[in-house]
Amino acid sequence: MRKKSYLIVPLAIILSLLLTGITYADVTSNYQNPLMRGADPTIARAADGFYYSCFSVGDGIHLQKHETILGVTTAKSKLVWPQPASYGYVWGPYIYRLDGKWYIYFTSASADSYGYGHPNSYVLENSSPDPFEGTWIEKGKLNTQSNGLACGVVTLNGTRYFSYTKYFYSGDTFDECPTLVAMSNPWTLTGTEGTVAYPVNTWEKNGGSIDEGCAVVERNGKIYFGYSASSFMNDNYCVGISSALSNSNLLDSNSWIKNPQPAMVKSPENSAFGPGSPLFVKSEDGTEDWLIYHAGPVGGQTGSNRWVRAQRITWNDDDSINLGIPSNPGTVLSRPSGEEKSEVYEAEYATLSGASKVILTDSPNCSGSGYTQYNNSSNDYVEFTVNTESAGSYSLYFRYNNNTAGAIPMKLDVNQISRDISFPSNAGTTSNYDLAGVSNIQLNAGNNKIRLSVNGKSGLSLDALIIKRSIMYEAENAVLTGGAAVAADHTGYSGTGFVAGLQNIGASAQFTVNVPYAGNYSMGLRYCNGNDTDKTLSVYVNGSKVKQIQLLNYKNWDKWAERYDNITLKAGNNTITYKYDNEDSGNVNLDSITVTEAATWHYEAENAGLSGNAKLATNHIGYTGTGFIDGLWVSGSTVDFSVHVETAASYDVKLRYANGNSDSKTLSLYLNGSKLKQISLPPTGNWDTWSEKLETINLNKGTNIITYKYDTGDTANINIDSIHLNKRTPWKYQAENSTLIGGAQTATDHLWYDGTGFTAGYWQQGASTQFNVTAPNTASYTSTLRYSGYWPAKGNLSISLYVNGTKIKQLILPQTTSWDAWAESTETINLKAGSNIVEYKYDAGDTGDMNIDCITIDKYSGGNTSLSNTEIASGKVYKITAKHSGKSLDVSNYSSAEGALVNQWSYVGGNNQKWEITDTGTGYYTIKSAHSGRVLEVVGGSAANDANICQSAYITGKTSQQWSLEKIGEYYKITNRNSGKVLDVSNISTEDGARIHQWDYVGGDNQLWKIDIP
Repeated sequence: MRKKSYLIVPLAIILSLLLTGITYADVTSNYQNPLMRGADPTIARAADGFYYSCFSVGDGIHLQKHETILGVTTAKSKLVWPQPASYGYVWGPYIYRLDGKWYIYFTSASADSYGYGHPNSYVLENSSPDPFEGTWIEKGKLNTQSNGLACGVVTLNGTRYFSYTKYFYSGDTFDECPTLVAMSNPWTLTGTEGTVAYPVNTWEKNGGSIDEGCAVVERNGKIYFGYSASSFMNDNYCVGISSALSNSNLLDSNSWIKNPQPAMVKSPENSAFGPGSPLFVKSEDGTEDWLIYHAGPVGGQTGSNRWVRAQRITWNDDDSINLGIPSNPGTVLSRPSGEEKSEVYEAEYATLSGASKVILTDSPNCSGSGYTQYNNSSNDYVEFTVNTESAGSYSLYFRYNNNTAGAIPMKLDVNQISRDISFPSNAGTTSNYDLAGVSNIQLNAGNNKIRLSVNGKSGLSLDALIIKRSIMYEAENAVLTGGAAVAADHTGYSGTGFVAGLQNIGASAQFTVNVPYAGNYSMGLRYCNGNDTDKTLSVYVNGSKVKQIQLLNYKNWDKWAERYDNITLKAGNNTITYKYDNEDSGNVNLDSITVTEAATWHYEAENAGLSGNAKLATNHIGYTGTGFIDGLWVSGSTVDFSVHVETAASYDVKLRYANGNSDSKTLSLYLNGSKLKQISLPPTGNWDTWSEKLETINLNKGTNIITYKYDTGDTANINIDSIHLNKRTPWKYQAENSTLIGGAQTATDHLWYDGTGFTAGYWQQGASTQFNVTAPNTASYTSTLRYSGYWPAKGNLSISLYVNGTKIKQLILPQTTSWDAWAESTETINLKAGSNIVEYKYDAGDTGDMNIDCITIDKYSGGNTSLSNTEIASGKVYKITAKHSGKSLDVSNYSSAEGALVNQWSYVGGNNQKWEITDTGTGYYTIKSAHSGRVLEVVGGSAANDANICQSAYITGKTSQQWSLEKIGEYYKITNRNSGKVLDVSNISTEDGARIHQWDYVGGDNQLWKIDIP
């Protein structure tokens, strides 16, 4: 959990040039890890619907505000508490709104050996409704019973607890243990402390006896408490889980049962070392549980190079938690359900004229590699070329820093249509970032030019453009009742006025909104509450009340605020009403709402199409949403879910249903009007108990209709609550990282394997490769085996496939054309939710005599394998592979020495084969060895053909250490700035140890390089 201090280091600021950059992408429900550089993520949702997070760097505590979980990368950000000189270090800040005020909890002590071993927990308080304003005052050190690390605030069974990692001292050593203690107020602890877990297992003692942190999620009467185990400096830093019954005494250590094995561990094949510092959060619509954590991309460097990641939590059949495996940075994942679809365009990769690119090293402040700086020239501009799939209304948000006293006026051109846009001051530090947005911008299908140019002169710093598909609706155009009326007697509103008059019960403002398809949408309300207390209104969607919302007080009727909510809408016209109901306090002004498309994986049955006797009901408990559907005891009755997906793929569809009968019932499942199958739904015990039934369905891109029907031959009489979709994700497992038994062994003596090697040794009966495969649900999957085997005198090869110890079948495999060639064989297997063993074994009756490279689960499920908006990201670590040989750029003999030569070698995952590529800001890059910290250079700065390539200490501005990266198909031409010659494998060799030199570019495959995540 302990943090490093981040230093913001401009590597270079380019001369004012015209650089060409095009970004092609559309708003999407997909994302990839990692999210951003940094460690110890702390994210919490507040009463206004926004997520708030904090991080600490050398200058103090930075606060962030974002609509979505993944939006942490492009959040509004401000240094809210400059670190006083009296504090030696500041770690792990957490922010919450408690009892009407904001509080930040953090860890600090003197920055020396004593202080690092004796940390204390502190709290700051801010009474402003906006934590970015007002004054943060020190409430002091919390009265914990021992030293330890602050880990935030949790509320369990109605009791508010402070959590901290308590230090238990024994001489010069200590154990670190997650501990709970009740709070009498936000700055005072009371009563007995209860320790959740003690480090006793080997996996908790790598580099120290440590269990630290606090991540809490509740499910079905049980509390799951996550924490990091071992030292964060160790690659074996991992996530442990302890659980307790919700109604137990949570301060009694005996109430907590620790899982015997860690829930998440390192995954070298996925470039994830030391995964830890877990945080559990709910998706925006509340239907999914998510894990936020950090991990490092390079082994042996987890103390200094960590990145924040996110992935969905699933639940095993016994209701135990399943954190899964850290995802590979190349794996495309689905956003949390209800999260706004968006796309981020980094300013440093846009077309620049006059403006300069600034590259930052090791900084969590910018969303990408750096930012673009306007240089107070009248012709400065930044232009983005974006490609959208469909024409329509979009919102554009520019993330910026204006470190001046006043607003900066700029000109925004969208497809040559101009408008003015203002960037208010957020002065104080250059690391403060805000968002300036414009709504109802019409973009075309295909290419669009978005240019932000100087309107006079400007010193603006532009980090990124965020695009969302949304429409803003002005409140003055809504239907007003009960005394609500249009007014204009305060300042700061948008449009032609705002809605006042919500002082009386029954007053309301009804917006009619039109959306393209059914699903989740975010709803941003702009409002004003000038009272001294928080107020409430009720929100209705299509006539049904969906929630009561809290509107924070700002004590100023000219001060406008925002609230963020997630709602479900049907395709076409919908009404959204804000109403002063009997239980509300009303008396607020409304300016506008912005409705934005969101990722939708959860669909409530009450929003589905109904036919026959199917009807909405609420006469049982435990349903989600506003009701459920019954009436399916009459033949011909249907529930039709309209689901929209942006990718044609296989989806797991979970039906949530109740069957209070004593026996199983059946319904028919249809897709787009065609019957797929009859499904059996076991009894749930009673009508108040709900269960799930999973089916895997291939959905088309766009809108699909999933129908549950009481068909001829069905027994029906089922209540339906909802369905939830999960897009299948292809997941690769490398043989060299699996369990090898019976003589199976890792080898690298053939070409074109994937990963760091393959499994050989299948000339011995009993040889086996056991892959530990994690599945999100109990279901059927495909396993695609990549193998090679070349015996000209023999026929087909064979090997036996086992799943969880049970033999499935003997596989008959055609030979490959050589031992350097690889083939695939795909089989359908049944996996249970959680951990499984998929084994390929040389059994009696098999031929064996083959090599195994890897397996991919659901390789052909249709899930995305890449995002369209991909650039070489400055500061990330890559492997660089020659096209002709499949071998990797490698520092000879794992040397750290100055001048050590570079060759090609079979990729084995060594840090001498991993390279951090950093944009210098000049259109050129440095390529630094993750092992030595030295950069690629032409020996002696030579400009001649055949000059060797070596590693050298970095020298600012030295052109023989700078390289251009030109994309040619799926490969790159890597050209030295000084010589104009390219990286080349000498003599087109495919041998290990072949020399890397420079040569005139002739288009050879030995001069083209694949650059991808290791």
